[in-house]
Amino acid sequence: MSSLDLQKPYKKLLNGGRAERVGSKNQPKGLNAKTVRNINQMISSAANFAIDQKPIATNPTDGCALPKLEHREMKPPPAE
Repeated sequence: MSSLDLQKPYKKLLNGGRAERVGSKNQPKGLNAKTVRNINQMISSAANFAIDQKPIATNPTDGCALPKLEHREMKPPPAE
């Protein structure tokens, strides 16, 4: 498995990874970039454990192009 093999499912998650629910018609279909980065971190931790146990030689998450995080400014609620 290579980093390219992981990037394909990451892209699918970004574009359409959200489960459809009755009340979620107006929500975007894909997952947030932070969620995909968290998934990558879990896979990376598991791969590092596998490297320590010797079934694999390299971590496939090394070199993955991850989605950039969106920095949004917080808008406080009105004082009313």
